Amino acid sequence: MNDQQIDELIRRALKDQSQVPVHLEERLERHIDRLAADEKKSVRIPMYRNRIRRWCVAASILLVLGVGTTAYFSASDARPKDTFDNPEEAAMAAEQALTLLSQNLNKGFGEMNQARQEMEKIHAVVTKHINDQTK
Repeated sequence: MNDQQIDELIRRALKDQSQVPVHLEERLERHIDRLAADEKKSVRIPMYRNRIRRWCVAASILLVLGVGTTAYFSASDARPKDTFDNPEEAAMAAEQALTLLSQNLNKGFGEMNQARQEMEKIHAVVTKHINDQTK
């Protein structure tokens, strides 16, 4: 029953007291109580939303604190450690690495000099042919 039907029943009852159905008043009270209970149920929905919102905010704060704490404490452990315990061994390893680097650089420079010489030869041949054709 909706509100219009209830109003119509009340009007009919007030017009003619002798034709009032049996237990109409009780049925109307029950219906009104049900409508009031439905309104209360609809009010509870935002409370659940507030709870969910509070849980989300709390979880976000805990997540930020956890990530921040982890980053702070792991940064202090990120210092590089020595690979050699003996300084003499470390110096010999560094010398070997620098020697290898020097050998590779010298090899690269040698190949670059060969390429430069070949380019000079090609340039000389091209220049000679250009000069021969212009004469």
